[in-house]
Amino acid sequence: MAEGLLDELRLWVHPFFVGSGTADDLLYRTGSSGRFELTDTTVLDSGIVILTYRSPSAP
Repeated sequence: MAEGLLDELRLWVHPFFVGSGTADDLLYRTGSSGRFELTDTTVLDSGIVILTYRSPSAP
């Protein structure tokens, strides 16, 4: 992401957690950051949510 080579990102969010920790441990890690816009959301019958993000600079 630091080099700007990622045009689209799809996150599959599963409705359960295993192990210990907090939301901060999952969501706020150090590393590269980029700017993306949510372009699509799909909810499956199993409860999984698919979030599709695109870079504003992508064609």
